[in-house]
Amino acid sequence: MADGEMTMAIEGPVPAAAEFTGRRGPLAKLLLKNTLLKILTLGIYRFWAKTSERRYFWSNVRVFGDPLEYTGLPSELFIGFLIVVAILVPFGIVSQGVATATQAAAAPIQIGINLAYYAVVFFLIQIAFYRMWRYRLTRTTWRGIRFGLDGSTWDYTVLAAKWTLLVVLTLGLAYPWMRIAMAEYRLGHSRFGATRFSFAGSGRDLLAVWIPANLGIFIFLAGSLWLSIQLAQTVMGGGAVDQGAPDGPSAPLAMINTVVVFPLAGLLFIWYRVRELRYMIGRVRFGKAGFKSGLSMSAVVVAGIMTFFVMFLVGVVIFIGATGLFKALDTGPSFGASVMLGVLGWIFMVFLFIAAWSVVVGLIFRYELTKAFCRTLEIDNPEALAEAVRSVDRGPARGEGLADVFDVGAF
Repeated sequence: MADGEMTMAIEGPVPAAAEFTGRRGPLAKLLLKNTLLKILTLGIYRFWAKTSERRYFWSNVRVFGDPLEYTGLPSELFIGFLIVVAILVPFGIVSQGVATATQAAAAPIQIGINLAYYAVVFFLIQIAFYRMWRYRLTRTTWRGIRFGLDGSTWDYTVLAAKWTLLVVLTLGLAYPWMRIAMAEYRLGHSRFGATRFSFAGSGRDLLAVWIPANLGIFIFLAGSLWLSIQLAQTVMGGGAVDQGAPDGPSAPLAMINTVVVFPLAGLLFIWYRVRELRYMIGRVRFGKAGFKSGLSMSAVVVAGIMTFFVMFLVGVVIFIGATGLFKALDTGPSFGASVMLGVLGWIFMVFLFIAAWSVVVGLIFRYELTKAFCRTLEIDNPEALAEAVRSVDRGPARGEGLADVFDVGAF
């Protein structure tokens, strides 16, 4: 056998293609501990927390009986974050200085400066996404063989810019083709060991599901705009809405927009993203091995509803606690001190809600989706995985950096 190669024959009964073996109890303890340490360290522990959570999820995802392994270090994430902050802080200072110096400039000049600013931010986000993908792949191994990502960050960013411009010019019609092009570049440069994945898809296949989803989003935006105009006319006492008629057309319109249009647009978007994910996974190949996902929209919706319901209960508890705190402070001898303590109490409650959000999302939404995705994943011809060879490329030495700053793919 050549140096660096590994045989991975799958002997005996073939286990499930993928399964998630994590339990909610240990995950809850981990999330609560990480949240507490992040609060005590004013957020500095977030890099260690993120690493431990990834190790938990990775190690509980088993492919043909063997777990994935996450080998990233919290120090890598921390150093990458510091490097990016050292870049973004001067950029922010310079951009703010330019904006201040050109306040009296002509409108075209200000528009050009704003466009340049957003263009730089767009490029930084695309760089962040690609480096995030590369870092996570190079820190993921299975059966001792590491994943990787080749390709050029600059080429990927330029490709994203071209397609984004085309999507704008076509009023969103080119979006499916953009998604396919970006996936083709990203997946086409991904590898397991020294063997690359391949991807072959068509934007035309996604167009049939993108049009109704896009139409639903358009209906929501149009309904929101119409509602805003109606309410503005009501407040100003002008137009076709009578100010003295509180039960005018704005009231039922608000209810329709909130109860019907908004959920419809959200469900259509989820429906599209699930169909898109299943389509893309079905077009990925690794040598002779193929993949198929049966992830359902209902799994995503149920996980979302469960998360929302639990967070609603948490919000109620926080509200009751904050209300009780205000009542207790109202009996104090100093009105100013009571107000100050009340404000600090509300700030603490909001901070507590945000902290609880990260725990609930990880414990319910992320847990349920990971479990559902693994349960519905199928791999054809798994023997092709035996052809993978160990790669000698270590990958990036620093963490995600920009992705962490922009919160791109937060997990």
